[in-house]
Amino acid sequence: MRGAEEHQHHSLVLRQAPIAACNRLGFKVGNDGDLDKAASFFSENGIAYAFAEQPFQGRTLQFTDPFGFQIELYASMDKRPHLLRATISTRAAPQRLDHFNVFAAEVQGTVDFYARLGFRLTEYGEEDGPNGRIAAAWLHRKGNVHDFAITNGKGPRLHHFAYWVPTAMNILHLCDVMLPAGS
Repeated sequence: MRGAEEHQHHSLVLRQAPIAACNRLGFKVGNDGDLDKAASFFSENGIAYAFAEQPFQGRTLQFTDPFGFQIELYASMDKRPHLLRATISTRAAPQRLDHFNVFAAEVQGTVDFYARLGFRLTEYGEEDGPNGRIAAAWLHRKGNVHDFAITNGKGPRLHHFAYWVPTAMNILHLCDVMLPAGS
């Protein structure tokens, strides 16, 4: 699946499974050299990683971060024509994958790890009190509000992923479509 603005082959892969779960979160890097830099970083920091073959993607580097999140990095993906004209007046018209939000038992440590991978902190929420710790953080790589949100909670697990839509009316339209289906 992919949003209407996206030229890449996919931004979301759904597979039937006995339980709902997130297998892996993926992030695009600038080029193949960035994959080699990441592999060097993982090697220097004792993080297991492997290059894997993934359908429709170029070289793909997979690893499990120190907090248990399974991540993949890729530099290229097969291109497809965008779907803007085909979806302009139908459905919720999701345009592009916007962000992931995950629960992590240790938000500060998770933020620190991803900062070392080049993610930048845009904002955070802190618990009340003199010893308040970071309860949530929003990180980005591509200059938007956030690509990756980390919230204090039982983790590692995916809380949600979100696609960007042009207006709130797109969301209301989706609700109208889902209502008769009993969703």
